[in-house]
Amino acid sequence: MLTKKNYLEFILSIVLLAISILLFLFYAYPYSKLQYEIRIFIMTVCWLCSTASLFFSTKITYPYLKRGIILVNFCCIYGWLFYFG
Repeated sequence: MLTKKNYLEFILSIVLLAISILLFLFYAYPYSKLQYEIRIFIMTVCWLCSTASLFFSTKITYPYLKRGIILVNFCCIYGWLFYFG
């Protein structure tokens, strides 16, 4: 059972992770005609959201849930390497 504090951290972690994924999808859209500076700003915000999500996910007490969220966070943070690689 998630306590109130863990539940809040879990929700914050998931929401920030979802924002990070959505920003990366917006960034990686193949027909996007965004300027280079805007793309850099979007990727920076994506990294900041993933970092904040990773910070909140370390406070979760359930080990499997914590490991799963941390794994998805690292895939989001380093996903651009696989996208451009």
